[in-house]
Amino acid sequence: VFFSSSACIYPEHNQMDADNPNCEESSAYPANPDSEYGWEKLFSERLYGALARDNGTKVRVARYHNVFGPEGTWQGGKEKAPAAICRKVITAKDKVEIWGDGEQTRSFLYIDDCIKATLDFCNNAVQFEGPINIGSEEMVSINTLVDYACEVEDKKLNKVHIPGPLGVRGRNSDNNLFRQKVSIVDYARPLKEGVALTYAWIKSQVNNSTQPLSYLDLTTTQLTSSQNQIDSLLEEKGLKINIDYTDFNNFVHFSSAQTRLENFYDKIVLIDLDDDSVQIIDRQNTDPIAFKRF
Repeated sequence: VFFSSSACIYPEHNQMDADNPNCEESSAYPANPDSEYGWEKLFSERLYGALARDNGTKVRVARYHNVFGPEGTWQGGKEKAPAAICRKVITAKDKVEIWGDGEQTRSFLYIDDCIKATLDFCNNAVQFEGPINIGSEEMVSINTLVDYACEVEDKKLNKVHIPGPLGVRGRNSDNNLFRQKVSIVDYARPLKEGVALTYAWIKSQVNNSTQPLSYLDLTTTQLTSSQNQIDSLLEEKGLKINIDYTDFNNFVHFSSAQTRLENFYDKIVLIDLDDDSVQIIDRQNTDPIAFKRF
């Protein structure tokens, strides 16, 4: 039995220093994860440990550190930071929003390297069940991660730092135990290369998505994403309302995209239709135009 645990099990107090987080396997106790997700993973580790002790079941437990790559979730709020940042950079025109000051640190492991490390761990002759870290030790700030995404197409974007959930201040994989018990860690993909591959795949999804967007989809996303989606809706139908988004910057970032759009009600109205299509009304042309995104 293989159980995929998470770096989120590590105590919050060991990850307050962005430059020197402690994620050594032995530091997990006394337990103090910063989220319920971390507690769930930690409790599950104990369940699988009990299964191994009581029933003799062969168990392996690995703590993954921010695995990313093509074919992963890239929108909807469940995506990891590399995918979210790639999507934001792809759809941005002149700026990209970053939660917090961007100096919080993380390491990210490309999916191919994760699979290889997992197989090495599970197939190793040494009967070591873990838990063990599987992650990269290439720690970067979120600002640097944004720079890597921008470099793919040499985009020049302004970083706009806004309030938002941040998690722990720093997190990085400690691979010393993996080196001792499994093998020398020699990951094939440096972060910058993995970001470039992920960026290319997400861009293909942005360009080829067939999912229609509803009013709720548009008004619950970040404003920058919303305005890009609206512009795409219009451009694909050969329509243009000439919406000036400049004044959106004057609204506080705590307000939702829906609230800010409603402040410009005289320019655009989004109406939720039963068939999940979007109706856009040009206030200077009373004929409503209803269509799906693609």
